[in-house]
Amino acid sequence: MGFGWRWKRVLKWGGIGLGIVFLVGLAFPCRSCQQEAAEAIGVAQHGSLIARAMEAMEDDPQSSSPRYPADFPITATAANYLTHIVQAGYLQESDLKILRAPNYSMASSVGELSEKTIPFTIFRVSADDPFDTVFLISKSNVFKHGIVMIRKNGTFQLYHPADAIDPILQHLPGIHPKIIGKSFDGKMLPFMVFPVADDDPADTVFAVYKSEVSKDDVVVLEKGGDAQRYRASDALDMILLHLSPSHPPAFLP
Repeated sequence: MGFGWRWKRVLKWGGIGLGIVFLVGLAFPCRSCQQEAAEAIGVAQHGSLIARAMEAMEDDPQSSSPRYPADFPITATAANYLTHIVQAGYLQESDLKILRAPNYSMASSVGELSEKTIPFTIFRVSADDPFDTVFLISKSNVFKHGIVMIRKNGTFQLYHPADAIDPILQHLPGIHPKIIGKSFDGKMLPFMVFPVADDDPADTVFAVYKSEVSKDDVVVLEKGGDAQRYRASDALDMILLHLSPSHPPAFLP
């Protein structure tokens, strides 16, 4: 089937899914900064089109491997993945404008794809991951007050940084943290324990929980025994960077 059919199909299903999610699931916390909220909606919609392109590639019998991000080697980058989608015909180079976001330059060709032009962290989802697995999140320097999350099925949610930790870390591809309770002052706090390997470095993330001191802080326990406290707006980047190298959930930048 030709490229025209593929792209029309992406737009058709992306539009339907986005309309539904916009009506029932949109919640941007920064009520006073409407411009940033509008920009976040646009970034989320564009990210959803990347998810729909991935879905179209899976459904097209003429597409060739690799079809899913998890099919790429662990040394692959986000630029490698997006270049593959373009070369396979599910996006055109002119469509790379969907990567436009605050604080990022716009790529006009696959040769310009880099950390400076890709505003998303792209996760290594597989065919076996459920529909609500995290596929994309906006990087921490895109928005001041929020984080965009796009799921495998193309639906999206907008979160305040302090509220994004649990839904993102509990829906990573290929990693299923054990959720236990941590008692503090009569309350049970969610406590996520991640898999680590014997040969992982000492600063590999072992567990994560919300701080009992401030809801905007996150405590990260490392394999070596040290504990680090981060602002919620900075925590996701640090956690994702230091999860076990044996289970990398995302492409390299």
